[in-house]
Amino acid sequence: AGCSAGANDLQGKIDDLQNQLAERDNRLAEKEEQIEQLEKELAGKEEQIEQLGKELAEKEEKPIVPKNCEIVVETTLYSGVNECQDFIAICNSLDEFKEECLRNGYDFFDNNNQENNCFNTNAGENIRQYTDEYFEDKAFVVCAFYKSSWAGQYHIEEVEVTSKKLTLYIKYPRNNTANDVINNVFLIAGVDKSFVSVVTDLEYVLR
Repeated sequence: AGCSAGANDLQGKIDDLQNQLAERDNRLAEKEEQIEQLEKELAGKEEQIEQLGKELAEKEEKPIVPKNCEIVVETTLYSGVNECQDFIAICNSLDEFKEECLRNGYDFFDNNNQENNCFNTNAGENIRQYTDEYFEDKAFVVCAFYKSSWAGQYHIEEVEVTSKKLTLYIKYPRNNTANDVINNVFLIAGVDKSFVSVVTDLEYVLR
């Protein structure tokens, strides 16, 4: 009887150990399933990141197609910027454009102006191609603003007119390697005069 009881106790301990081992195996199997699921989720996230990277690269490569306007000038100026003023204006004639630029410290037409001479810039060469004929049915929306660092060229995205307010939307350059170079952003959008004929208020928005 004593041997039988001892054998039963031993068998009970063996059964307990086997049950513990089975529970441990089950837990390990569950952990392996969880790890496998996490690896699948991680792979999915990596695919999403790769896809987003491709989409971002495509967006950066695609030129911006501005809405309700045409691009006349998108440039960055570095000379004489301390004397220049921030402004946004509608210019309905070439003379009006010249006066507005001079009033704010920009001269694209006088090569003898040594103080704020923008004559020899690419923007100046481009601007001087426009004549009075262009302004028969077109106008310039001109915007200039000071920046204390350079992170890339700003671009015109859209000219919007709501009621009597014009908003010029400008794309902010997404560059993490900005240089500490003082500059002025100078932008001109060409628009139909009829599109801006009732405008009395102007603003620009970086986005």
